[in-house]
Amino acid sequence: MNTILLSVPKSGIVTTAILESLDSLQAQLESFGFSVIKVVSKGNRFETVGVNNWISFHKYGAVAVYPLTTKEAQNDRNDLLFSELESNGVSLEDIVDYTEAETEGYFLEGKKSFVTDPVNQVAFASISKCTDEDLFIEFCEDFEYTPIVFSSMDAKGCTISYTSDVLMIGENFALLVSSFIKDKKERKLLLSQLKKEGKEIIFLTEQQYDEAICSVVELRRSNAKNVLLVPEKSQSGFTKQQLAVLKKYNELLFVDGKSKDIENHLLTSWVTQIES
Repeated sequence: MNTILLSVPKSGIVTTAILESLDSLQAQLESFGFSVIKVVSKGNRFETVGVNNWISFHKYGAVAVYPLTTKEAQNDRNDLLFSELESNGVSLEDIVDYTEAETEGYFLEGKKSFVTDPVNQVAFASISKCTDEDLFIEFCEDFEYTPIVFSSMDAKGCTISYTSDVLMIGENFALLVSSFIKDKKERKLLLSQLKKEGKEIIFLTEQQYDEAICSVVELRRSNAKNVLLVPEKSQSGFTKQQLAVLKKYNELLFVDGKSKDIENHLLTSWVTQIES
């Protein structure tokens, strides 16, 4: 559980300062007791440096590989990652590949399309063109998650593409833009499930959504307080009360990616915890 995959962009994609920030992040993660495996990305765009949209890691060495919406993203999948992980001692026992669905126009973009609570084995998905409901249900059946499905729209009435933009699940808390879930029954079901799991819910405003406040990542530790990675430039977007809740459950590590866009991609895509 204490193994972290850190995807690093090619030197030509980002500045030396950003690469130095990644080296600093690696050192900080190691100081918290994590073992960090650094892998240079195949992608030529910083949006596709990370692996969270095309692969996820689960208990007992299980792995899922996902169908992606664009050819560019599909081409950025890197099969060499598996051998690199195994050479670093990561056991990959069972790989479930959903990519054939791309040929039929169905997509499920990994940990962006849905959010999991591995402690309670529950998965949440806001359905969109990037998140096919049938594929999500299939994933839940294969990996023994209880599915919670809902729909969400922003203030302009546009469908939210990715669940991770409106919902983040921690071990003891959740971040949620509840105003974007227009269907009262769906909203009630979601809130009931989160409360049933004992989550302290931090309700986010539409302005906080615009500031990508959900772009935080909780890294679980078995024998110590969890670590929450927070974009440095998003820190001011939380209220004092919200930060107090986060600090109650986590050690906070503020990450400086030199720009807000880089920080958001870094945390939601470039940092991946490998379950065991």
